[in-house]
Amino acid sequence: MSSRLFVLKLKDILIFLGIISLIIVIITILIFKFKPDSEKKEKNSNDLTYVPGIYTKELVLGKNTLELAVIIDAGCIKSVGLTNLNESISAMYPLFEPSVSALESQLVNGTNVDELILDSDSLYTQTLLVEAIKECLVSASPVN
Repeated sequence: MSSRLFVLKLKDILIFLGIISLIIVIITILIFKFKPDSEKKEKNSNDLTYVPGIYTKELVLGKNTLELAVIIDAGCIKSVGLTNLNESISAMYPLFEPSVSALESQLVNGTNVDELILDSDSLYTQTLLVEAIKECLVSASPVN
């Protein structure tokens, strides 16, 4: 049996070590990037609370103006309603009252605003109301 000798150049060894260290750095970066962060989850859950109060948003419909009121108590939505809805507006826009009632029942039960189920018969009306509710919630957030 004859022994074999391997001759390695210093340049080849340095290139090999450089590639290995680069791979270790990339793996470390990927681990920290995709690791779930418990602090972010706690922060996001705290972001969902709102300052108690009554928040309103005006909705302009042609020459008529409606006011949507969102009542927040203890960080959750307690009520959503239209404050100045008269007979002429409800006759011209008959989908507003049932749409507000449907959205209110979902929000009071704890559904997130982004997860609301909209009725296909009054999709435009409910979309308009959801956007107004979102604006009220932005003004109710403790950041403002």
